[in-house]
Amino acid sequence: MKKLLVLTDFSREAEEASRYAINMAHNNHLAICFTHCLKSNHSSLPVLDEETVLKKLDRWEEEASVKGVDAELNLMPELLIEEVLKLIEKQKFEVVVMGLHPKESLFTKTLSEASPIPVLMIRENTEFFDYTEIIMASEGKGEMPNFLRSL
Repeated sequence: MKKLLVLTDFSREAEEASRYAINMAHNNHLAICFTHCLKSNHSSLPVLDEETVLKKLDRWEEEASVKGVDAELNLMPELLIEEVLKLIEKQKFEVVVMGLHPKESLFTKTLSEASPIPVLMIRENTEFFDYTEIIMASEGKGEMPNFLRSL
């Protein structure tokens, strides 16, 4: 089954992105992998202990399940571009979904440039809508995700 990779740091923007991804997955018959990095040099948010992180991730898995979306949880020890790129390649994700913070981070910019798949950045207060048409800027590297072909 095709999957979305949702990177979350549990900020307001990341919470919004998680909700958006659940709706997107539901409408396009995709699974989700919610991923949190235990240590990050890119976030101003406090570092959470593993138990708290798992409780927060469980809540997202539950919310996805209510919508009929298969979800898995993933913890990464550290937020490194190389590790996220390896995860993308290994699990063959279709799209990365993440919150867009008011001050775009170096991580966000670097990931969006280095990712072999689209990175969808969701701002706070972004309402989900079902796409019927989409324009996607591309440098011609890689292929369009399969679920976007049907739009």
